[in-house]
Amino acid sequence: MDNQLMLIYNGIEISWFAFFVTVACAAGTAVACVLRYFQKKPVSDIFVLVTFAVPLGMLLARINYCLFSYESIDSLADFLSVTSGGFGLYGAFLGVFAAALIVCFLFGCENLGDLLDCAATGGALAVIIGRFATCFTAAEV
Repeated sequence: MDNQLMLIYNGIEISWFAFFVTVACAAGTAVACVLRYFQKKPVSDIFVLVTFAVPLGMLLARINYCLFSYESIDSLADFLSVTSGGFGLYGAFLGVFAAALIVCFLFGCENLGDLLDCAATGGALAVIIGRFATCFTAAEV
């Protein structure tokens, strides 16, 4: 790949897209934590939510993508290979919602709606930064 599209740190090549996605997730988590603080609720709920939301969101987003692109998925290897396809946004939303349910029921979060308010606002910022990343890096062009 062209070095202009890579960030090189101590000999490790990091794509600019991966850098922006990481910044997007960090910014979304920070905004959700600030909102949770102003709700006067435990900020730790956001960190537990993110811990469950990332893997569940990625899994369900990939399943969502594969359901609508089933003609290009011939095997389990095709399903697991994200280089031949992508993720579905609705599946990611469903994964975050499932993670919020898990946090509320297993960890004693008082109000699902309050937790989802924080997650939605932080998630919206993450999507905005992520879309900027695709524009900046021409990843989806």
